[in-house]
Amino acid sequence: MAALGKLAGGWPPQNLPTGDPLDEPFDVWHGALDIDPEKVFELAIIADRKLRDALGFSSAVRSQVWISDRSRPDLVDDYEGIVGEVKRVIRAKDVKQVERYLEDLGDPDWRAVMIHHADMSDRVADALDDSKDSARIEVWRLEEQRNGKFKAVLERKPVRRSGRRGR
Repeated sequence: MAALGKLAGGWPPQNLPTGDPLDEPFDVWHGALDIDPEKVFELAIIADRKLRDALGFSSAVRSQVWISDRSRPDLVDDYEGIVGEVKRVIRAKDVKQVERYLEDLGDPDWRAVMIHHADMSDRVADALDDSKDSARIEVWRLEEQRNGKFKAVLERKPVRRSGRRGR
C-alpha cells in the first residue's frame, strides 16, 4: 500500500464529514459512523427467529423484493402484511420512503416497521407524527447484546388518529 502511494505521488487528504450526523443532509456520512452496515441487521432479522418474532415478521419474510417499478424495501412479509426498512440511522426523509412502500402495496391493512441502530431524533419523530400513514408505522431500534445477537426495542408505536377534528 505504501509503495502504491509513492507511485501515485502520495495520497490525497481525507475529508471526513463534520457536524452532527443526525442533522440533515445526511448523504455525506457514508460509513463514517461506527455502526454495522444495514445488511448485517437485515440478515440478523431473517436468521434470528426471536428477533424476527419481536418485530412481527413470520418465517416467510423476504429480503430486497421489488414491490413496484420504483420500490424495493429491505424486508417484505406477505403473510403478516409487513414491509420493513432497515437503516443505520433513520432520517426524516426515510419516512417518505416508507410511505411510498405502503402506497405501492395499495392495501390499508399493511403496516411498516422502520428498524435502525441509533436513538430516534426529534426531527424523525415529528416527520412520523405528520405522516399520513402514522397509524401504520412502527420504529424499532436494534441493540447489540453481549452474545453478538440483536435485541429489538420498540421506540414508537403507531399513532392512532381520531376521526374527529377540533373537538
